Amino acid sequence: MPRARRLRPQASRGIRARCVRRRAAARCATLVRERAALPGVLAGTPVVENVQWIPELDISLSFRLDALALILALVVTGVGALVLAYCAWYFTDAWLDS
Repeated sequence: MPRARRLRPQASRGIRARCVRRRAAARCATLVRERAALPGVLAGTPVVENVQWIPELDISLSFRLDALALILALVVTGVGALVLAYCAWYFTDAWLDS
């Protein structure tokens, strides 16, 4: 078997682990941002964002983050971050070499 073919799976393992770690870090950053909005939302002031999508047609996107949506977002993002953190551990080179 050629040497390059044998090394390819080992190289891709490290890339997968780094990619999963970056995704987990992004989920953690989202958790921090959601946590920052928590006091205001629980006080009764929802976060509202309006973005003009197609101004010529007067079409805009509106997003509202109320208490229920925030709690669900925290749960989903938290579970996603935990799953990705587990995947990062699972795909480490030390575990795969054993």
